[in-house]
Amino acid sequence: MSSRHQQSIDLNPSLPLIECYDYGFHHPCVVWLQIAPWGHLRVLGGVMGSDLHLDAFLPIVERYRNLWFPTRKQLMSTCDPAGANENSQGMRGTPVAMLQDWYAANGERDEAGKFVSPMYIPNANQPEMRLAANQRAATYMRRMVNGEEAFLVDPERWALVELQDEKYDRFFLDGLEAGYVLEDESRHSGKLGSFFVPKKDGWFEHPMNCFEYGIQSFVLDLPMSDEKSELAKVKHRQVQEREAQRLLRKSQDDRDPSEIRIGTRIARNGMRMGRRGGY
Repeated sequence: MSSRHQQSIDLNPSLPLIECYDYGFHHPCVVWLQIAPWGHLRVLGGVMGSDLHLDAFLPIVERYRNLWFPTRKQLMSTCDPAGANENSQGMRGTPVAMLQDWYAANGERDEAGKFVSPMYIPNANQPEMRLAANQRAATYMRRMVNGEEAFLVDPERWALVELQDEKYDRFFLDGLEAGYVLEDESRHSGKLGSFFVPKKDGWFEHPMNCFEYGIQSFVLDLPMSDEKSELAKVKHRQVQEREAQRLLRKSQDDRDPSEIRIGTRIARNGMRMGRRGGY
């Protein structure tokens, strides 16, 4: 990743904020990103913990999410499929269930207005799946869409946290630039032939695995042409305008029930006001 991919990025409130989790007591991690339907992938920030169980990590994540993204309107979530396994954190209940309970307790809702439920791809950790996710991300890194980089990373919103200590750290950017390296020996697949996957190194793997889960779950298409990108922008804007009109109508329909509209006049407190003078 070159310096041209590093840029201060504002949250786009018209798009879902995507929250991607990797579990583990030694280095639990979350990465936030947004994918625009017109072909822009934006990595907004993340937090990596040190020696923290998930129940201790989640309040920290909530605090940073509220600090960095207070204008979010909706949240989507994906995670390590190992989080669906009982006792994968050495605690009662699964990490996925803990996340569901945490989202509900804090009122985090998805596009449909329901409490967020993290999705996961059962085979997301298979070498072939990780390879495909990284190749898709690499395509975004190489492309420009409508004169802008298809892939950007905010260089500031990265926190390394442990009990009684929090600090800014470049763990995600360092991983993209040089830290997340390929294994020394190739893998083999009947479909893909020989191929290499990044090492499980105990450090860079955690934020990068979060990124891979996000790519697998939500970045399903490659960057589009400039013409298609412009059309996608227009369509997205039209959808947002229709939604704004729907909310406006709803707010008007939800007016004070003690007011009863009769013709062009309003009766308050249930008192009927009839027409006079033949009008």
